Amino acid sequence: MEKIKTAVTYISAFVLGLVTIITLCCPCIIVSVTLSDGNVQTMNYDAFKFMTDFNGVKGAGSGIFNGIICVITLIIGIILLVYSLLLILEHFNVFHAEKFKKIKKAEKVLIPLSVSQLVLSLMSLILLAVCANKLTELSNCAIYTLGAGVVTLFIFAILCNVMPVIFSSDKKLNFKKFKIGNLNLKRKKGVETESVIMASGNGIVDGTQYQSDMADADINAN
Repeated sequence: MEKIKTAVTYISAFVLGLVTIITLCCPCIIVSVTLSDGNVQTMNYDAFKFMTDFNGVKGAGSGIFNGIICVITLIIGIILLVYSLLLILEHFNVFHAEKFKKIKKAEKVLIPLSVSQLVLSLMSLILLAVCANKLTELSNCAIYTLGAGVVTLFIFAILCNVMPVIFSSDKKLNFKKFKIGNLNLKRKKGVETESVIMASGNGIVDGTQYQSDMADADINAN
């Protein structure tokens, strides 16, 4: 179990790379066209097909630019998939490669790539939403909506970036220091309370002594 916890960064990167490749093959924009006979025809476009089929179409500029972003996203996804897979195999002693043994703190490579996937997936989501909205406004019989692929990629990008942070922060929590701090605080409070009691006790003794002195003075005066 401990070995799985230490490999969370590798596993998250592997899942993100795999999901990237799968979702880029899924529809990013769905077109619903109402025909003259009242029937609705649905057409699905992934990022690359949309880039080629809608080249030069008015209002489709952001969707075409998204195709370029998806090319970069695909390249990063392949790197994440292959690189993290090798690191996972190395981590669990399944596959040994001298080059990967020499690499220290592989998170320095995987974390920036995972964060870049999150940023690119967010940009892709925004660009496709703008494109779908514009094309719907310009069309009389077609409705453009976002496909599940781009939304799924964005959700997985968030999860795969958050999970390593959660596990790493869990390792850094030191409850012993926290408890010792509380004990020290209680001890300080106890010392302060004891000082107040001692001061109050001194005051009571001084007051009693003062009353006794006054009584002796009155007796002597009589």
